[in-house]
Amino acid sequence: MKNYESFLQVCAIILVVFLVYLFFKYVVYLMKKNRLADFSLKVRNNRNNPILRIVKKTSNFIKSLKLIDAKKYNGYARLVPGFEDGYDIVSSKVLCSLLLTFLYLFVSMLYRSELHITIVLICLMLGYVLLDFYFIYNSRNNTKLVSKDMLGAIIIMSNDFKANRSVEQAISDVIERKHGPIKKEFRKVLDDTKLGLNYGEAFLRMYKRTGINCVLDISHAFALYTMIGSDLIEIFDSIEEKVVEEEKFAIQVRSVNVFNNFFRGLFYVLPILIIVLMFIMNENYAKLFLGARGVVLIIFLVILFITYVITINKIVRRYSYDY
Repeated sequence: MKNYESFLQVCAIILVVFLVYLFFKYVVYLMKKNRLADFSLKVRNNRNNPILRIVKKTSNFIKSLKLIDAKKYNGYARLVPGFEDGYDIVSSKVLCSLLLTFLYLFVSMLYRSELHITIVLICLMLGYVLLDFYFIYNSRNNTKLVSKDMLGAIIIMSNDFKANRSVEQAISDVIERKHGPIKKEFRKVLDDTKLGLNYGEAFLRMYKRTGINCVLDISHAFALYTMIGSDLIEIFDSIEEKVVEEEKFAIQVRSVNVFNNFFRGLFYVLPILIIVLMFIMNENYAKLFLGARGVVLIIFLVILFITYVITINKIVRRYSYDY
């Protein structure tokens, strides 16, 4: 009988790991499929997705309760294809918390262990905030990757214009020669233009998805090209020079900030190291912190250290730069 129970426990562990793996792969699939559905005109059919149907039904139930204001999650909803508003995000978070709680209850029943209300609450809270961390990380990571590859895309488009190629050919060339998130963003731009938007509006939607300044410059360039027929070669050369100068400035700013942060941490630790060395060299110094006088001395040292930290922060912040 004991061997049979051990076999069930092993099967339960394998089942739990498999379910968690499937859920993780599905979330990754949703995130990698596309970034912002609200700023793309391409129509996708998600009716055949069973998990999405469950999310929609849960979202409608949450809406009917009228107890949660999900407007603050609308930004997250744009990250997932098929999600319409923040209520879809809230429903997915609720389903995730229920899934983790169910897995805990399932394992507890198979192990015949006692249920702890504390662990149940932890599962509910952890499941509710777990997707937030993933959304934030994925959004920032995609934006960094697109920003990193934008200079190469601008150079490709500029060379295509110098070779008397059309705008559509230049965008298609970027799609063929680039990989990763930037390829998906330019493919989405091409889809938007095929559905009736001009190039300026399509790149404006890309700017709303990524928040990269040079994409806004490209949008303005195509807007001028549409209105007055401006020279794209000259404009893209200026955009390329601007992006190169911004990257050089960003590298200098990062080096200055790393230098400041290093010395700030060094100055934080330095007083503590001096006190530790004093105690090591002479143990009698520890007697100063005993009794009522020791409490007063400790409070004085803490206040002095806080003042010291605030002063160092102000000095470093004065010579720090944001980019």
